[in-house]
Amino acid sequence: MLLLLFVVFLPIVAGDCPVGTISHPEFGRCYKFSTDHQPFYMAEETCQSIGGHLVSVENGFENAMLAETATSQNLGTSFYIGYNRMVSSGWTWIDGYNA
Repeated sequence: MLLLLFVVFLPIVAGDCPVGTISHPEFGRCYKFSTDHQPFYMAEETCQSIGGHLVSVENGFENAMLAETATSQNLGTSFYIGYNRMVSSGWTWIDGYNA
């Protein structure tokens, strides 16, 4: 089974991002790219343990930024985001964001 890195987002509070995260104020979020190899559900649990979720990509600009950041940090091109169909018959964002 191939397990890949994942991206967590944390809402920006008072403009500060935690150490080890990347700030992108234009999206109002902090991002952490993790190279921990975990199944999807464990990746989400890890994200929740630090106050976030697997990222819900809101638009093409955010998607491009995530891909560029992963590429520029030599993290590859495959990683988990919070889009899934684990609890419903259709695809949903793990944090409830409307796709």
